[in-house]
Amino acid sequence: MPKEAVAIEGQPHRYRVGAKFQKTLRYFRRYFARQGGARIYPAVVDRRITAWHIANTKDDRKWEGINISLVRGRVEIYIIPRTTEKKPVS
Repeated sequence: MPKEAVAIEGQPHRYRVGAKFQKTLRYFRRYFARQGGARIYPAVVDRRITAWHIANTKDDRKWEGINISLVRGRVEIYIIPRTTEKKPVS
């Protein structure tokens, strides 16, 4: 998580980032370029909202995805928690 990220009170898994959107996106691209196990792609781009999604491709993580959005000049991160544990195939 970028060091500028601050948890949004009363909204679990949501963070506000003081940095610019491109800087935040660059942080995640660099992080996952080293760590691997994620696919990053644009989710929404229109004149009011810009959002990118990071899809988790590793089963051992506690999250399914991360959304990074720019809405009304504010950068927010939402971590989508893993809702179900994958059961081993017997």
